[in-house]
Amino acid sequence: MATVSRQELIYRLQGQAVHVPDLSEVFEDWPKAVHPQLPKLRIEVDQFLDTLISDGSRPQKMKQADLGLFASSCWPYVAPSRLAVLCQIVIQHFRLHHEFNSLSDSVSSNLSDAAEYCETAENFIGWCLGLNPERPSLQKFPDIKVFRVIGDELRLKFSEQQRKTFFYEVQKYLQSLLREREMREGAQIASVKEYWRLRMRTCGFGLFVAANECVIFLHVCLLYH
Repeated sequence: MATVSRQELIYRLQGQAVHVPDLSEVFEDWPKAVHPQLPKLRIEVDQFLDTLISDGSRPQKMKQADLGLFASSCWPYVAPSRLAVLCQIVIQHFRLHHEFNSLSDSVSSNLSDAAEYCETAENFIGWCLGLNPERPSLQKFPDIKVFRVIGDELRLKFSEQQRKTFFYEVQKYLQSLLREREMREGAQIASVKEYWRLRMRTCGFGLFVAANECVIFLHVCLLYH
């Protein structure tokens, strides 16, 4: 089968229309409430974004996305402390996905730095979860320390197996972000099979399934992970 370059594929897709069907029936059983802690959570999210991201207009753009409402709509019935953790995971997911998809960001502009960032983040999160014995140095990537908010909550309140499951999904997520970054730098186009494998990981699907298993007491068969 003939192959095309990344740029050629982008050129062919420009101007094409994508029609999304009515998905309301698919989500009929989803919760339709909003968490009552939303006003307080919005303030906390805005403050957190101001400390986390200092470059240009990105904090304001993420505030406009209203990730507090996103989390409050997805998990309207959880305890406030657990809602805060879930919202932190949402923020980190969107932040990292942006950084690894933007060539202008320091984390992703250099492939070796991106790989080192992933390794450091993985080791630090494992340490926060009580699964790694040594705390890695964060001198080069100090922003990684924000993951401690998530790790501390999970370490204190959830079983070792739950934490291992969550950590396994974090590892897959970071490794897949890096793999996508490598493919972009090499102007590679993934096969359909590899694309779906990576996309299921980088969209955070497994990450949030594991988080749900911890936070809303949803039991997921280990065969899934």
